[in-house]
Amino acid sequence: MLAVEDVDVWYGGVHALAGVSLAVEPGQVVTVLGPNGAGKTTTLSAISGLVGHGGRVSVDGGTVTDAVSARRHGIAHLVQGRGLFRKLTVAQNLALGAYGSKPSEVKAAVDDVARRLPDLRLWWARRVGTLSGGEQALVALGRLLAARPRYALLDEPGLGLDPRALERLMGEVDALRDVGVGVVLVEQYAERALAVADRVVVLDRGRVTYDGDPAGVGDAQALVRTYLGAPA
Repeated sequence: MLAVEDVDVWYGGVHALAGVSLAVEPGQVVTVLGPNGAGKTTTLSAISGLVGHGGRVSVDGGTVTDAVSARRHGIAHLVQGRGLFRKLTVAQNLALGAYGSKPSEVKAAVDDVARRLPDLRLWWARRVGTLSGGEQALVALGRLLAARPRYALLDEPGLGLDPRALERLMGEVDALRDVGVGVVLVEQYAERALAVADRVVVLDRGRVTYDGDPAGVGDAQALVRTYLGAPA
């Protein structure tokens, strides 16, 4: 289990996260929702060791202290904006997902990704910067898969995608769950994010205001009205 316990993050004098706790089981999708500035991205960054924090992040009891130990514990992070290397090819970006492994293991990981996402072979030698947004989203997901994660952190992977590409992406989130990967999903499309969730965590001003069954927050419009502080 991935456990986040009483995590605090400060940016200078700003208390970005205040005692955030959540848990993710293998094969479970936990969707994290909240208004802009609620602390969603910071939560994922704390889990993956990209920002320092108080409290504790652990996997099966082993403490995650930084990005290196997060990777060692099987945590992979698809950052907001996808974080791809636009001047490198699709194949090169995928290989970076398995960075630090033996060459034979990198090749095996990339081959596994290509079998799972065969569309990537169509763009194998193209620079990522020449691809569409939907194509880049698949490359970013493929790079995450190349890390062979036990827990996947996805920060707004659907940003800028058309409905068809978004559905394809969410189908891959379902597939991650089906193979036992625990997923923490931050997504701006509340209705679709709720549909894929096993559990929902709502953040507001760095604090958890709801943690439970998706049915407990009602439909997407009710969620927006009640928890996100915006008109439906």
